Amino acid sequence: MTGFTQIADGLSILLTLERIRSGLDSGVEVHWEELSPYVIDRARVKIFPLAKASGSPEAQARLLQVKSVLQRDCIHFFGGDFIHAETALDADEGYGRKLTRTGAVDRTYAWRVRDYAAVLVRTVDPQQSTTMLALHILPPEWIWPKFPHPDANREQSRRSRIARQRDAADIDWNWPEVADTNSGEGSEQ
Repeated sequence: MTGFTQIADGLSILLTLERIRSGLDSGVEVHWEELSPYVIDRARVKIFPLAKASGSPEAQARLLQVKSVLQRDCIHFFGGDFIHAETALDADEGYGRKLTRTGAVDRTYAWRVRDYAAVLVRTVDPQQSTTMLALHILPPEWIWPKFPHPDANREQSRRSRIARQRDAADIDWNWPEVADTNSGEGSEQ
């Protein structure tokens, strides 16, 4: 299909991340480029470009289908099926606000994958008629802060530090240069 490119499988990335971090030693280092060679490493945030659609309504529909299937899979594997454990991000607060400022559309959800938050993000560039789908992996406290005693000075300081880290994070990215292999991932389909 002309205009649609998929370079990574979001579910494979998440399941591999869960497997790596599920061992007895949760301190095992993750080699992000092994999950996808196209990962964009922004220090505390890792952005995995998944798919891009430009032009045709068919390509846009295919991207929406990929997003829908991945969202359903995340609910199944990380959201507890019948007990939906995903978190809807508020477009006016926190990480949701950052995403909105970078062109994110749709209602955005986060899932906990071991000791990370995973956020599926669809962005639209109306000037180029391009839609991109990416998976953001970030510290879970940016989505689910743990403040047992929010009135204590130490917890207020921690809350401020986390907010500063989140707000300072660079989440802008461009579609990576992808070699056209004419087979499977990395090619137009």
